[in-house]
Amino acid sequence: AGSAFATLVGSTAIGAGTSLWVNEVSIVNNGGTQKYGLVFGSAINGSAVIAKGQFGPQGGIQKSFPMAVNAGMTNFDLNAWAEGAGTADFNVTYFISA
Repeated sequence: AGSAFATLVGSTAIGAGTSLWVNEVSIVNNGGTQKYGLVFGSAINGSAVIAKGQFGPQGGIQKSFPMAVNAGMTNFDLNAWAEGAGTADFNVTYFISA
């Protein structure tokens, strides 16, 4: 199986020169063991990754940031990433600034 991306918030929706800031994220795996992540753009490693992991059935991650983060990204899509086939729930609290 390969990797797949789903856009949660598109860069065209937030406008040129603006940034999307993440306050909180949760990822819950609904099936077998899978790798999932929340990323800016299409990078699955490095500073563009907000949260990522391999989660067992009904496992996942909940992560809150005391100060909102955007990984230094401007005009990038916020994407859910999956490796292989599976089903997960992604919840993100965010805001947009110029």
